[in-house]
Amino acid sequence: VDDTLDVFVDVLAPDLTTWLNAIHFTQVLGNGGAKKFFAVLDPSNPGTAVIDASADAAAAAVRPALFGPQLRGRYTVVDPGWGAASFTFSLRLYATGYPV
Repeated sequence: VDDTLDVFVDVLAPDLTTWLNAIHFTQVLGNGGAKKFFAVLDPSNPGTAVIDASADAAAAAVRPALFGPQLRGRYTVVDPGWGAASFTFSLRLYATGYPV
């Protein structure tokens, strides 16, 4: 019940050295059952605030206007007890383009 899974999608910033957290999916509990989440990054929806490059977005947050030359997925599993936390999950990215 105390085990948690956090899944992120990061975007490489224009400086090509800094990763910015674009998506932080809703945190999942170890006893939470099966979940399915979707997030959309949309460049036509500009951000309204600066982004702290040293901090992740809050859980269940999307920064929709973040785009860059590369994306990466990452995750964090926390097991505060003395058990062996284990989560099975997949992360899929679908990129589409619009004709200009």
